Amino acid sequence: MANLDHLKILRTDGVDGWNQWRSQYPHVIPDLSNLELLKVNLSEANLSNANLSGSNLESSNCASANLALANLSGCLLHRADFSHANLIGANLQDTDMVRADLHNANLIGTNFWNTNLKQASLDGAQINRSNLSNANLIEANLCQAVLCHSNLHRAVLISAQLYGADLSYAYLREANLCRAYLLGATLIEADLSAANCSWANLYRTNFSGAKLWHTRILGANLVQSNLKRDQLIPEGYEMDDFDSAQIAHPDLC
Repeated sequence: MANLDHLKILRTDGVDGWNQWRSQYPHVIPDLSNLELLKVNLSEANLSNANLSGSNLESSNCASANLALANLSGCLLHRADFSHANLIGANLQDTDMVRADLHNANLIGTNFWNTNLKQASLDGAQINRSNLSNANLIEANLCQAVLCHSNLHRAVLISAQLYGADLSYAYLREANLCRAYLLGATLIEADLSAANCSWANLYRTNFSGAKLWHTRILGANLVQSNLKRDQLIPEGYEMDDFDSAQIAHPDLC
């Protein structure tokens, strides 16, 4: 349950007064859970470690806010602005972030498990070592985002924009990248086993050391990529034992 005294400070004193209170009482963990905070201005607010779980922050302004280690699980964050915000280690599990703005945000180690990020803007964001398994990233903008060592198991990235994104060492098993745009993306040592890359644009994508066992590449654009045919063959299999249609792509090395 939310602490109404904390809410009063935020609403009465604004962000400047809130930040001053946080400085004076650094050991107090703010509880703003299960509240209606629709369109609230939290830009540059210090909400580190705060409990905001279950709150409605739809269309709120959290640009450049400090939300490191905050709990936002189950929140309604539709169209909220988190651009340039610090969300290191934050919990955003099961949140609704449709069309949210997270461009250039720091999302290192953030938990996005089962989060709805459809059409969200994450361009230029630092998303290293984050959990995006089961996340909905349909038509999301991840251009130039850094997702090294992140978990995207069974994430849905249909028609997502990943131009120049860095997915080195990312775990993309069973992810759906159908019709995704990965022009110039880096997938060094990434695991895309059983992923669906059908009709994806993989022009000039770097697949060095990547694992694509049983990955679907039907109709994918692999021009000037460095994907090799043997990267599609599981260990213990021979070329002759594998589905010939899968390895017949004309642009494979």
